[in-house]
Amino acid sequence: MARQTAFERTDTQDSVGASLVVAICVVLLVGIVALFTVFGGPGRFIAGPTPPVIDANPPAQSQPQSAAQPGLPR
Repeated sequence: MARQTAFERTDTQDSVGASLVVAICVVLLVGIVALFTVFGGPGRFIAGPTPPVIDANPPAQSQPQSAAQPGLPR
């Protein structure tokens, strides 16, 4: 009669350490991709049209004196 043996799989320190390194690398990669997407991605390196400059405090403009036109009531 043949003798059967059962093998039990036990995690060793090496396999646990390797799994931990892979998990940390995956988390870092996902974080870098998320930050790259949030802060502009490759589009921020492409030069596009420059936005117009808007002066927040424009100088006061004086109203020109209009000459009275004949036929129009004031």
